[in-house]
Amino acid sequence: MLMKNKAVLNTADLLYGKFGLEREALRISQNGELAKTDHPAVFGDRTKHPYITTDFAEAQIEMITGVHDTLEDVHRELVMINQMVARTIEDELLWPYSMPPVVDWERDKVKIAKYPDSKAGRSAREYREYLNRKYGNGVQLISGIHYNFSYHEMLTHKLYEASSKDDNTATSNKDYKAFKNDFYMKVARNYINYHWFLVLMLGATPTAVGVDEPDAVSLRNSKYGYQNKVDLNLSYDSLCAHVASIRKAMAAGKIMDEREVYMPVRIKCPNKIKLMNCLEEGGIGYLEIRSIDLNPFAFAGITLEDLKLLHLFMLALLELPEKVDFNPKELSEYVALKGRQLNDETLTIVKAVYEKMRQINDEFELGYDDLIDEPKMRCSGVASADFMELAVKHKEEALAKPYQTYGYEDMEMSTQLLIAESVRRGVQYSVIDRRANFLRLEANGKREYVKQATKTSLDTYVSYLAMENKEVTKIILEDAGFPVPVGQTFTSVDQAMNSFANFKDKEVVVKPKSTNYGWGIVMFRPLETEIEFQNALEIAFGFDSEVIVEKFLHGQEYRFLVVGDECIAVLKRVGANVVGDGKSTVAELVGAKNEHPWRGTDHLAPLEKIVLSDIECHNLKQAGYNPESIIAEGEQVFLRENSNISTGGDSIDVTDDVHEFFKRQAVAAAHAIGAHLCGVDIIINGELSDATAEYGFIELNFNPAIHMHAFVLEGRGRNATPYVLAQLGLI
Repeated sequence: MLMKNKAVLNTADLLYGKFGLEREALRISQNGELAKTDHPAVFGDRTKHPYITTDFAEAQIEMITGVHDTLEDVHRELVMINQMVARTIEDELLWPYSMPPVVDWERDKVKIAKYPDSKAGRSAREYREYLNRKYGNGVQLISGIHYNFSYHEMLTHKLYEASSKDDNTATSNKDYKAFKNDFYMKVARNYINYHWFLVLMLGATPTAVGVDEPDAVSLRNSKYGYQNKVDLNLSYDSLCAHVASIRKAMAAGKIMDEREVYMPVRIKCPNKIKLMNCLEEGGIGYLEIRSIDLNPFAFAGITLEDLKLLHLFMLALLELPEKVDFNPKELSEYVALKGRQLNDETLTIVKAVYEKMRQINDEFELGYDDLIDEPKMRCSGVASADFMELAVKHKEEALAKPYQTYGYEDMEMSTQLLIAESVRRGVQYSVIDRRANFLRLEANGKREYVKQATKTSLDTYVSYLAMENKEVTKIILEDAGFPVPVGQTFTSVDQAMNSFANFKDKEVVVKPKSTNYGWGIVMFRPLETEIEFQNALEIAFGFDSEVIVEKFLHGQEYRFLVVGDECIAVLKRVGANVVGDGKSTVAELVGAKNEHPWRGTDHLAPLEKIVLSDIECHNLKQAGYNPESIIAEGEQVFLRENSNISTGGDSIDVTDDVHEFFKRQAVAAAHAIGAHLCGVDIIINGELSDATAEYGFIELNFNPAIHMHAFVLEGRGRNATPYVLAQLGLI
């Protein structure tokens, strides 16, 4: 079918499609036992969660991707969901093997998945109780990968148009819907014929407790796996015949409904329409491939290379002959149990399938050469693998960089955290502008657009503009009765220099009027010379056309994170600094400190790397040092007067130490400017627990970086993303 029409097809027609993945896995304890804990409550209602649910058992978690156009995107999301789940289940692990670990099979020892008391919940529970009675709970714990697949719509359209022009074909008079139904039924028939090939190549269950099959590649796909009790005698001749045969099996009491069809492939309708209504509701939407074992060596149970091999096989089904001189069911069982010692006859058939895949790859330049040139059976090495060791390895991989969300490492880190939390909480997310860190979030019948995690519809444009303008911020806060430092605004270096006498010998701060992240700020304690004042002004004017010179407030600076009516975190930020060791230069100390795994650039890590720019060198000079100075052991030298994390500062959580008075003041200040999501910077001169301590407001931030509260050098991290989602009404 492809070769016949290759003149009208191109590479993109074959490579693209609609792809979705589902991965089942068992939660286990650190000693390898089936987890006795309930499905984590943080995931919410499993009947509505788009990404995370349970299968048969309470400990059998199921991770579900959205629908993607490329294999790369669907695999990336599956890895990300697995990463988030692994981080959420704390001291538990995900069993990486399809066959369950040794468990006590007594029915009361395997907890059937719990469901809420709703129509959907009761139906799900009753169905699982029925399966438990009919099949027992041991086989129900066998897990795998389900691959939801449809070809590129352009491919099916082109094939339809070609068939319509061919007067000699039986499909020439069909409409597109009928053609598409027959097209996918043909693929399903051929999948039944040839799925043993995937069992051979992707099989990864050669062993199981109590089974002695030394040459097996996939016990899961054999008589030892999860199969219907009786032969359902389903027809794949047409969609109509297929639906009729399922109805007949139901009427005969062989199965309860279509969910109990445990065939290697299922016919699926679009938009979760039941198969029984498929004929009337638009026909076949996609195929669900069910014969894929978990790859225990892969973090998410399947690799991108596995998916590419699977995709190339699905393309080959369009070319492989439907009439075969072997019994597909018998061959499948033979391959599953004897795949490591196949006879010559079977090897000949395997070679024919490979040659068809090679031909398609070469003709359409798909780039899958490595998969064809050096075919590798997945089960190689699985029989001798230590699955507990692999489970621990995968867990460590998930926890290695907890501040990163897989597949989105190039995005601003607060946005990465919001994506991960959305998946955890069942909020559907879409990245609509990657470079701008713009997301679309949907849940509870609502749709919200969020930029950089904290720019939302909750805050008005005028509040955004007010917080962006530090002079306006001060006026609004002062009007509301909050203490702010006295200052003056200048529009040029010359204008400010004319006022030098007003600031000489005083402690002042020079900063851009409208900037963020502490950029362009220079502090003097006191200001002594005109040249240093001019240098500071030039730095500040490099970031803005207007500059503020204001009184320096004594004390420690703290960032209060306000979401709605609550201050959810308070951070003590210690300006960029180094501590001497008596032998290293400042530059060497900076380099060593920057090696910390939590330091990065562009807000992609919890802490920013320290740089030795003009500002840092200026502060070193004021302290009597330069980058090549050797600092005495134990001496702390500050490279920045401002304490921003974004300029290399250290982070210390002090939320529990701060008097409620200051938290209330921070919330009130945010409300005064009309902000719902706001970073409030307060200088407190005294003990945090003392409500009478002197304090002053220096800034309100319209786009607070929430990642710096989640991952701190000292204290307890505070995850703000659930508060953001709740404030938006999404959870």
